[in-house]
Amino acid sequence: MGRKVNIIGSGVAGAGIGALLAHEGYNVTLFEKNKLIGGRFSSERVEGWTLDVGCHLIANCDKGTIGEILRICGEPPDKIKWRYAHRPSPKFFLDGQFANFHPQDISKFNFPPAAFKGLMQLYKDIMTMKPREIEALNYTAITDFVGRYTTDPKVRAMMAYFCGLYFVPEGKQINLCW
Repeated sequence: MGRKVNIIGSGVAGAGIGALLAHEGYNVTLFEKNKLIGGRFSSERVEGWTLDVGCHLIANCDKGTIGEILRICGEPPDKIKWRYAHRPSPKFFLDGQFANFHPQDISKFNFPPAAFKGLMQLYKDIMTMKPREIEALNYTAITDFVGRYTTDPKVRAMMAYFCGLYFVPEGKQINLCW
């Protein structure tokens, strides 16, 4: 009898590792407490509308982690129908208008001057980081990282929002309590 593995949670991580283990010959059972599979990457049909439950963009699509899992498992490239987002970015509806999280729109958020300056420096630093600096951030609390640039509660709330949108790889947890 083959080796048995139980996986709790059908999100991207659980389903992905389940597929890899099954490919290696494990007898995999995937448990999910919710009525939808896929974790934060699922959609639900309600009265003719498709509603995203959580995240709806996957970085690098077929060239990223999920594409790699498909390749390892010997699945054809068209197993998943990818829709590529053109110029994706978080959008906010603020004071009756949409604002993108881009430097040219950041002034619409009306941050105090010092918080704005710190946020622009954070953005600049992130855009110029070397791979070893990015790797070091895996071991840095988000509160400590953002705290280097600002303590403004509005900026911190926005950064907490962004952290909730993105994956935290390798099972790491982040503390969003400021």
